[in-house]
Amino acid sequence: MTTRRSPGGSYLGGIAASVPVGGHVPNPLAAPSNPYTPNTPNTPNPPTTTTTNYTPPDYAALIANDPAWIQLQADMKAQGISDSASRTAAQQRAAIQFGEAPSALAPSELGLTGDVSAVYDPTVAAAAHNNPFSTVSRLSQAHTDAIRTITNALAARGMLRSGETGFQLGNETRNYGTGQYDARQKLLDYLSGIQSAFISAAQARQSALTNFLTNWRPPPTAGPPTTTTTTPTPTTPGGGVPQDPDQNLPALQDYRSQQGIWQGF
Repeated sequence: MTTRRSPGGSYLGGIAASVPVGGHVPNPLAAPSNPYTPNTPNTPNPPTTTTTNYTPPDYAALIANDPAWIQLQADMKAQGISDSASRTAAQQRAAIQFGEAPSALAPSELGLTGDVSAVYDPTVAAAAHNNPFSTVSRLSQAHTDAIRTITNALAARGMLRSGETGFQLGNETRNYGTGQYDARQKLLDYLSGIQSAFISAAQARQSALTNFLTNWRPPPTAGPPTTTTTTPTPTTPGGGVPQDPDQNLPALQDYRSQQGIWQGF
């Protein structure tokens, strides 16, 4: 076969002979396209940030169900009941020792408010009234004895109907009233001390509850949301022919052969 050089100086005869009739004539000078996907670089995926949805906790429920809070409330309640019982017992004992029922004393003077019948019930009132060794009984007995002494002394001297009798009896009556007043003031001071101690104890219990609530902290599970940043493993490089020319050559030759291009061009 004779090979003719084209006017442009290219060898086209051999190539043209291999082109099918009516087929597409590829440009032998054009760079062949590589149908293979080249390798992608090992580029890692961007970090993924995950934020947990945060719902504000019910702090009232957390505190109400806190074992320490429940125990503290139970302790304070028990202490309050004990303090109230101790106060009532002290008030009743003071009334019996004094010998006067609270009906003769205003509740405000006793340091109490409201109905005091639960404290000074009829049993306590009867015990106070019938106590022969109470302060009231002793003052009354001393007053009676003083009057008898004064009367007997003046009668022995023939002065029972004199002015001296009125003078001495008047002094005794005044002394008796002073003794009653002093005894009542001591009683009121004692009852006031009982009430003050009770109030102080109640305030201490309230302070303990307040301090607990002030220093209370929610459990870690009830804290604010946490943000977690995760860096995934780099993706596997994509498939395809490596870009090394020596590795691309066999595939390129196959491609040219399929396209009908002369391998030796």
